[in-house]
Amino acid sequence: MLSDVRPDDDLFTHLARTGGDGDGARYRRLLGAANEFKEGDAALGLAAADMSERTAARALLAGTRVGDLAARPPFRDDLHDRLQAALDPHVAAHLAPWSLARLKQHLLTADPSEVHPLLPGLASDVSPSLTSARSLGSTGRSSRPTPPKSATWSGR
Repeated sequence: MLSDVRPDDDLFTHLARTGGDGDGARYRRLLGAANEFKEGDAALGLAAADMSERTAARALLAGTRVGDLAARPPFRDDLHDRLQAALDPHVAAHLAPWSLARLKQHLLTADPSEVHPLLPGLASDVSPSLTSARSLGSTGRSSRPTPPKSATWSGR
């Protein structure tokens, strides 16, 4: 499925270049392939066939922009729409051009006081796409740090 990934591909350019994805099945398959193996994903046909496929799917996600991923949720329903409406639009717009690789790096290396103000702008569909729980946990930092009371996002 992922033998033809190019270095400049992101998730959506890859899908468009390799034949599109009219019903979203290939998109969901690529998202599932980037995850650590789960039996439920395998049962649904979403798990990567092997580590090279998982690595390729993760590379596609790393190059994908936060805004592109947020704009194309893998599933959409009333709950999703309500969660989207609750996002801080200023923070979401600030994060939209960031690649997932840039966001992941920022979350793993920035001071918690710099991370916390970004969280209200992150769609729930974006957060699981960043990395496996194991690699987030290996840094000793939480993805939801407790900020000092004075922390605010300065981009407004």
